[in-house]
Amino acid sequence: MSDNEIRLSQMIMGFGPGAMIDLPSRSIIVGGLPLWRQQIEPRIIIEPRLQEMLERSLTQSGRLAEGVRLTLRQPPYATNDADKMKRDVPALVFPLWFVCDPDSGTAPSTGGSRRRMVQWKELEWATGKFNDGTKTVSATPMRFVAACKKGHMQDINWRGLVHRGQGQTGCRSAMWFLDRGTSADPKDLSIECDCGARVEFEYLFAEGILGGCNGHQPWLGDTSVDPNGCTENLKLLVRGATNAYFPQVANVISMPIGADPIGDIIKANLASLSALANVDQLIGVLSFSPALSSALGKFDPHLLFSRIQEMKNTANPDTPTSSSPKIAEFDILASGKQTIGTNSIDSRLHATTLHEHEWKTGDTLERLLTRAVAVKRLTEVTCLYGFTRLEPAPVASDGSLEEVLLAVEGASLGDADWLPAIEQNGEGIFLQFDAAMVEKIVQSEFNRSRITALREAYHDWAGKFKNSPTFPGGAYTFLHSLSHGLMSEIALQCGYPATSIKERVYALPLDTAQNTIGRLGILIYTSSSGAQGSLGGLVAMAPKIVGLLRSAIEKMQVCSNDPICSESGPQAHFDGSLVNGAACNACVLVPETSCEMRNMLLDRLLLSDLIDRL
Repeated sequence: MSDNEIRLSQMIMGFGPGAMIDLPSRSIIVGGLPLWRQQIEPRIIIEPRLQEMLERSLTQSGRLAEGVRLTLRQPPYATNDADKMKRDVPALVFPLWFVCDPDSGTAPSTGGSRRRMVQWKELEWATGKFNDGTKTVSATPMRFVAACKKGHMQDINWRGLVHRGQGQTGCRSAMWFLDRGTSADPKDLSIECDCGARVEFEYLFAEGILGGCNGHQPWLGDTSVDPNGCTENLKLLVRGATNAYFPQVANVISMPIGADPIGDIIKANLASLSALANVDQLIGVLSFSPALSSALGKFDPHLLFSRIQEMKNTANPDTPTSSSPKIAEFDILASGKQTIGTNSIDSRLHATTLHEHEWKTGDTLERLLTRAVAVKRLTEVTCLYGFTRLEPAPVASDGSLEEVLLAVEGASLGDADWLPAIEQNGEGIFLQFDAAMVEKIVQSEFNRSRITALREAYHDWAGKFKNSPTFPGGAYTFLHSLSHGLMSEIALQCGYPATSIKERVYALPLDTAQNTIGRLGILIYTSSSGAQGSLGGLVAMAPKIVGLLRSAIEKMQVCSNDPICSESGPQAHFDGSLVNGAACNACVLVPETSCEMRNMLLDRLLLSDLIDRL
């Protein structure tokens, strides 16, 4: 792979529109969707559930115009040299300020380096070097830029900043970047002008010192400005820092056509079912309608009524309530059908519900589980719909979109009626949990106090957002902690590295009217491009799941960082990283790519003495 090429998954997960990429002689920012040149028809990805969710949420937040129907397209890629200019993603040079290499002739100062600051227009286009009149020297991009919490970004007005308050704003003398140390401490960094003006970097972190944001959007063009303007103050941002770009992505497990029998039947009869006000009325209708009773009578009435309400709300654009994409996934995987989906080369889902004798061994932990499903093939669809800077948006536990009107607001990829998305194949294990047993564990006196502390810390942290995300509940926290322990244990035996194993935790209401949590499950899976994500390693672990569960719980009773870890309590840290109980890198935390909640809401002490309480 050459230096100016990235993989399709990288385009979605870390290098999408608005992200900066370092090249040997310059830094670039990936262009927005309106700039993408796709002379060859792009591949369209069909995923109605994801499309409907994106349309609904982005329209409500103002990112998508009313009435626009979105399509999902795979990012352009070239399979041969002839296609490279027809399928490319444009990039623009950013930042436009550079510093000259001190080893190429620029005079060093005592105790550090002194590098000449130049702009992109002063460099030679072909080589990216600067000619100072006597020799040609190398140049590297300035590593500091300015950004605001709405995602806008721009070059810092270094000349105006250096001469600020000194009455020399019109000075055009050479400026120099001084680094007097080796640790990049702001106290060692400064910029000075030949006229004598100077600014120290340690003062640039003060609120408002960089001035107000002008709404610049360099990923949409050198002169592009947010039409809505911006009233935020700029903040100093290190170009290569991890907080320079946080992609906002939506993930769903793709459901094949016909895999949702409940949904298909309800859609066909929604006109007669939408007027029902409660479960009792639904039971009455089923008893007097042989046709409906034949089609829906085998399903739980509470589940049916919940799905009716969700589909009715989805069909009505004026209704603010939106259904969770995880609900359909859970209902299909927990349907109890022996074969789920189809076993074919082009199948998007193929799973098998294990018979009890295949996974039950007589262990008391079996009382936690009601069903184990070997997901032999699944397709995960991931779509990029925006990004944030400075701080990531909070994640929704029900699988819906990240909040888009936040203290740190998501930036748009550009005015377009499509979004980039990818499909990845994989496999996994789905576990359905007994709601009564989980409720019993969560409601124990010890666990109630732990969950209360987590709830308070979560609410304190979420309070800074304009639309505060809701605490997902004790059942979710319990399952989430258990899922992390199980992922770590499975990684030791399945053949996949821990970084490639992911989770989806289901702690969803059974009856949306009463908000009764009844859909409880965990899907541990892996997915990647091609066939690498479906090699059979996870599916082979399904019959051993009870033993793996026991081993995971036993290992989490003790941590090598105890007693510090076990005595840790949740705190409302600014980025949510401490909204955990007893959780550290030695016990519960997993790679960021594996956790759906960015390693938040974890507490291994919720699992302490679990085996004895069953």
